[in-house]
Amino acid sequence: PTSNYHQHLTTDSNNDTLKVTGARRDLFRSCRDPHSTGNESNSKLSASQLQDFISRPSNWPQIVASSNGVESSSSSSPNAIDMPLTKGTSVKEYFGLNLLSVNWTCRESKPGRLLVESPDGLDGIADQCSMQFDFPQNDDDSSNKQEVRLTMAYNPISPLAVLATPILVVDNWVALNILLPAAVDPNPLNSFRTLMGQLYGIAGVAHLADILAGESVLFTSAGIPVYTDLPLVGQAYAWFWCAVGPLSYFATSIRKEDPSNRPSLVADGSLVLYGLVEVIGVILASTNSEVLINAIAVQGIVSAAWIYSYKKGKAIIS
Repeated sequence: PTSNYHQHLTTDSNNDTLKVTGARRDLFRSCRDPHSTGNESNSKLSASQLQDFISRPSNWPQIVASSNGVESSSSSSPNAIDMPLTKGTSVKEYFGLNLLSVNWTCRESKPGRLLVESPDGLDGIADQCSMQFDFPQNDDDSSNKQEVRLTMAYNPISPLAVLATPILVVDNWVALNILLPAAVDPNPLNSFRTLMGQLYGIAGVAHLADILAGESVLFTSAGIPVYTDLPLVGQAYAWFWCAVGPLSYFATSIRKEDPSNRPSLVADGSLVLYGLVEVIGVILASTNSEVLINAIAVQGIVSAAWIYSYKKGKAIIS
């Protein structure tokens, strides 16, 4: 038994909307039936920039979760994976902790399309494999979005290939809608600020709802007394703690469309303020040392992520 499954996904990188439509048919065809999956995504890069990035095999492990590495099939050109694929060029891609591999050969590389094929595919699992990337030119300059479409086809010769179809669909979706946008993000620092601002904003609202309508579960779980048992100064600090979350959200939102990669006193300062308020609040009110260690560790991770995003942005600009 097998299935022929097609899934098309479209994301809007500006408002994070997602539309999913799917159709499953012919559930009991033979394993020799051709099989294909399709995915779509949008990026703020131009069609040529996207194609240039995807055409370089050395970038594939950055955007495909199941890909462990790629090497040139030609011993005379070991650095070929760092260059855009041209017709006839072959590379070897490793999957599954390097236990599986596929030899891809570029069959078509022209503006708007990249096609790689592997007639042999995965030995004993699937053959006649292909990946076709289409980069339709965006004529709407105001949308600031460029579409990329991936159509993957293969001929299953083992039930394992059929059973792995849902995993492949998810892997392709993650590649185009999460890992690819992150890898080619022209302004990673602003994206990081926006994400943290949203998380801190939600946290502030959640804290407020918990102390007003809840039972101070968030406080008690951290070893902090319930809101009503806090002194007036402690209650005032709790309100300030709740307010800093939405403040961080608004402060990072006003920098969302800033193309620069410079540190921002307002946006970055709001993230630092939230971290300090949280850590100081735990120091003043919590009796659990583990909570303090966790709070400091979280802010350390946030700081490391900020530094990484800043350095990545500088590398993109240079």
